[in-house]
Amino acid sequence: MNRRNFLKTAALTALATAAASRWNFAMAEGASSIFTLAYPTSFPDLDPATSFSNDGAVLANVYEGLTRYIPATDTAEARIEPLLATSWDVSADGKTWTFTLRDGVKFHDGSPLTSQAVKDSIERTKFVNELSR
Repeated sequence: MNRRNFLKTAALTALATAAASRWNFAMAEGASSIFTLAYPTSFPDLDPATSFSNDGAVLANVYEGLTRYIPATDTAEARIEPLLATSWDVSADGKTWTFTLRDGVKFHDGSPLTSQAVKDSIERTKFVNELSR
């Protein structure tokens, strides 16, 4: 079974399990004997360069970015936290960003995270977005 089919099967199994448990709970409460399951018409896009909207909920569990945005709350200001990047510097003109990558990070195939891999990912995202215009 390839990775995409495995992920589809896992997601559908999780949906079915959640739906069944909710249905059993509703029946136990005597609410209704009508079962309705709403689901998207397609599997979430697992490509961070092309996904949007609710796909982010799935992507957050599959990919890790260089940084993470933490929105403001009543007690704290918005901030950017490091993830794969431990620190970063921005040039005075704002056109050059230099990230220091976390040591020891590996991809699922065991290859190390390198600056070239990050650059290739950013360049691919730019290319894909230019194609969609």
